[in-house]
Amino acid sequence: MRLRLAIATSVLALGFIVAAAGQTHTNAPTGVYVSLSDIPERFTVELKTNGVYSVRATGLRTNSQTGVWRWDALKRQFSLTPNTNGGTFDYQLRVLRVDQRQPATLQWIPLGGIGQASGAIDYVRFKRKDE
Repeated sequence: MRLRLAIATSVLALGFIVAAAGQTHTNAPTGVYVSLSDIPERFTVELKTNGVYSVRATGLRTNSQTGVWRWDALKRQFSLTPNTNGGTFDYQLRVLRVDQRQPATLQWIPLGGIGQASGAIDYVRFKRKDE
């Protein structure tokens, strides 16, 4: 009887862990976003509720990247970790932050900060695509 109870408890716990890993509920602003300017590429970013993302760049050349994202609710930003590149993806797209003035817009934050740059910084912006 104890063995059955232990096995049943283990199966239930494992089921809970698997369900939590496949969780699709999040407060992150997931969806499809499109870059507002061509630099010289046009980007489409899809942030799925299951923690997977894809980026497609079209313009001079077409290529893509996929990976997983993590949401930081305090900083209100996505951290992107690529796992594949379709061809050579030359862009370091790793952090997307919610624009404080425009909540339906994400800002592409460059790796390593802004360095020695001075003056106003104009981040590449992505607008949420209407469903």
